[in-house]
This record gives sequence, structure tokens and C-alpha cells, in this order.
Amino acid sequence: MRVGLLTLSLALTVLLGGCVTQSQMQNLDAMWDKDNQQVFKKLGTRDFQGVTKEQAMSALAITFQNLDLITTSSDYRAGTMTASAKAPKPLTFDEFKIVEEVEAPRSRSVAPFIGWNNLVYFESVFNAVALETKGGVQISIRGNLKFTGSTLQIIPVTQFPPKGLEIALRKFWDEYDKNVFVQKKTLAN
Repeated sequence: MRVGLLTLSLALTVLLGGCVTQSQMQNLDAMWDKDNQQVFKKLGTRDFQGVTKEQAMSALAITFQNLDLITTSSDYRAGTMTASAKAPKPLTFDEFKIVEEVEAPRSRSVAPFIGWNNLVYFESVFNAVALETKGGVQISIRGNLKFTGSTLQIIPVTQFPPKGLEIALRKFWDEYDKNVFVQKKTLAN
């Protein structure tokens, strides 16, 4: 019985796995990358006047933590920080459903049999940079997906679905605005 189920499972994996090609997934990744470049231009960088680099970096660390992202590296002197979490973080599952509703039809135009149920194999990774400017700092944030599964079963993408990136960046800035305000008040004394 177990051998029969294992054989059926392997047959379905091979059958379903062959429905999406490497070329289709590369085309999807390229489409999302192009769209994400526009999202990053619009939402990826902000200037904060009257904020020191120390305040900016502290606010970054708190923001990542509040969004359930784990800081994996940071250099306060250089002004860089990287954080990650299992996808779909920093999105909630309800927010991810919105992403799927928007992006599934578009993605299926490129990769007709793409599945949206493999989140467990991806991490969301975000990189932030704080640059000192005249009178403040400029914060830039970028992100991508890191595949942690087996490429024998799944052909991965590296780009966020653009709607997901848009929601994530808006959440980031909403949270960052709160934290940088507190940091300005706390570290000013």
C-alpha cells in the first residue's frame, strides 16, 4: 500500500512538475523584475530630514522586528541592514490572498500551470541602506525571494509578485514612520 502511494505521489510530482517550464518561470521572473523596478522607483527610497544615521538604523531594526523579519546582518557604521523571514512575511496570509487575486491571472499568462501553494520553500529577504544627506538621511529598501527548497521539485522565481512588493513596501514605510518618530524623540535627549 505504501509503495503504491509513494509511486502515485512520485508520478503526480513528475506529471505536475512538467507543466511549468524553466523558460516560463524565467519569463515570469523577468516580467516581475521589470514591474518591481517601477515599484522600487516609486516606493523604495525616502528622505528623512532631521534624522541622524543612528536614529535611522535603530528605527530600521525595530521596523524589521515589528514586521516579523529577523535581522540577519547589520553594519550601523556603513548604514546597511538585511532581514528575512519565511514568505509571505511581512505580508499576512490575507494580504497574500490579495496578491494572488491580482497576480495569478497575470502570471498564468506567462506560466499557465503555476502554483501559488509553495510559500514554505521561500524566504522574503530585504536589504536596507541608510545614507547620510544634508540635514538627514535617505533610506532605500530592496528585496527579493530566496528559494530554500529542492529545484528537483520546483522551478523557483527570485522576484516578489509586484503587488506583494507594493504592499510590503507600504507596510514597511508605515511602520518605519512610527519608529523613526519615536527614535527622534528618544535619542534626541
